[in-house]
Amino acid sequence: MPAELTQRIRNEVAKALASEKAIKVLGDYGFSSTASEPADFTTYIKQEKARFSTLIREANITLD
Repeated sequence: MPAELTQRIRNEVAKALASEKAIKVLGDYGFSSTASEPADFTTYIKQEKARFSTLIREANITLD
């Protein structure tokens, strides 16, 4: 996906999640949101993949 499109989507989602209504609805369910940059999210996903890959291998988890 082009970087400009990714950034535009991120900006629009961040704006929507910062609205009072979104904050209230998310809060009612015990959630909150934090805006981050696409590169930060990519880093987070890579870290989670590494963490869970290790866990799955060590626990010998397989799909049936």
